[in-house]
This record gives sequence, C-alpha cells and structure tokens, in this order.
Amino acid sequence: MTFKKHIRNIGDCQDQINHGNDINTWEKVNEIVKIEEYKFSGNNLASKKVSNLENNEGFKDFYSYDEFDRLIKRAKYEKNILINETEYIYENQQLAWENEFHLFNNNKYLAFQTQYEYNSENKLIKKKIYGRYNSKMYLINIRELRYENNSETEISNSIINISDYFGYFDFESMIKEVKYSGDDNIQLLTKDLAETYPLESPHKTIKIFDKKGNLIEYWELNPDNNNEIYNRKIYSNEYNKNGNLEMVTCLKIEEKKFNKIYTHKFYYYEDVDIEK
Repeated sequence: MTFKKHIRNIGDCQDQINHGNDINTWEKVNEIVKIEEYKFSGNNLASKKVSNLENNEGFKDFYSYDEFDRLIKRAKYEKNILINETEYIYENQQLAWENEFHLFNNNKYLAFQTQYEYNSENKLIKKKIYGRYNSKMYLINIRELRYENNSETEISNSIINISDYFGYFDFESMIKEVKYSGDDNIQLLTKDLAETYPLESPHKTIKIFDKKGNLIEYWELNPDNNNEIYNRKIYSNEYNKNGNLEMVTCLKIEEKKFNKIYTHKFYYYEDVDIEK
C-alpha cells in the first residue's frame, strides 16, 4: 500500500513579518509546501519520499527490518545518491544503539552514535549521543527523560556551540567544508578542541501530548535561572473523520500574547503510486 500526504502552509506569520506585511493578513498565504509519500510492506514502512516544493529539494528513505519486524536499517538518498545510513542494534528486545554512518570518498564511517538506557518499566530514561571529531568519537549530548501522565520532560547537557563541527571523517575534511561555507569560527577550530570543550549547562524541555500522541504544548526552560521560560508554544490539532491529523496551528506565547506562527493542513491520499 502507498500513502501520500500533502502539507499545506496556511499563513507563515514569521515569513510575512520578514517581508514587512501585516500579521493580520496571514490567511492570504495558502500553498502546498511539502509532499510526503510513504510505501508500506505489510505493516512496515518500506520507503519515504519527501519533496520540498519551496526549494525543489528532497530525499528518499528506505527501511529494512529483521524477522521480528524491528527496524534495523535506514538508508537516505538525495538525487539517487546515498547520503547516510543508520543501523539499529537491539539488546534484551530493546533498541540499545543507533549508529549513523556517513560517506567519505565512497567509504562508510561512523559519524554519530546514540546509546539508549531504560528503567525497570522499559521506559526510555537516557540518551547518550556521541559525535566524530578529528577521527575520534566524543560524548556530545546527554539527555535524561522523565514522564508524568501525558507529558515528557527532557533535561539535556550538550556542547551546543561547536556541535556543527562533528560528524566529519577527519579534521582536514571538516576544515575544508567550514572554509567553503565561510564560517567565521574557523580560526577557533583546533584538532584537540573536542577533548577540552565541556558539556554546557542543562537545557530543559517539556512536551505535552494529546490522547493520540501528538504535541499540544512545548516549553523550553533554563534550569540555571529558576526554570525561566524562554520559549513556549501551543499546538491546536484537528482530526478528520478517519482519525488522521488534518490541521495543526502553532501559537507562540510572548509577553502573555498568542502569536500565530503557522498553520499546517494535511491531505491524505491512499493507493497512489509513488514515483520510483
């Protein structure tokens, strides 16, 4: 079975602000910005194709499973060229490791790695993320999760300021890419930077979900400053008669005011052939 979803942007207020338009005219923006196409083999997702109509870019993901229907590999292609592969390793029937491989001179190498830890109730409680820098793997992010009713709290410690420089094959290939992009921080990059750079102060997020598991509220807080709220968003979800998500409206709360960020409308088409 194939499945197609059209995502329609209705009034991207931020875009209109950048162009100097009145925020009250958001309803005039009504266009399909992305098409997502899914192909299933039984109950398993076999492939996903995403087409971004705003910049004519996109990618395809292909998925592989083991005899227990557990995901074991995802391969990402752009313009029919393999970009990266992710392998999933299980221990005690649970996902234990996620290994992301990139390509350099047509050879695969480990770029990022995520380790998962669970509590006695088999709920995920910690993620440790490692990234490659100067041909070595370093711990770059620790995320701890707590659950209460329909909410999820995550406290993260990471090396945010230099995270963009991880994942390259070696130091020389990273510097080459940084020079090409015109990054002003190139003078600060050294081969041993990852060995001395500490994990920064914690970042806290709270997510609240509806009964279908879709996000309805998002908070970002600063634990070092009495949990000061510096980003809060509300999501209004509407469903069609089949129970599928039909429309999402995102509102950002600033100075006790609700500012509309975007509205996404979803269109679903089943049994539509996906272009190969």
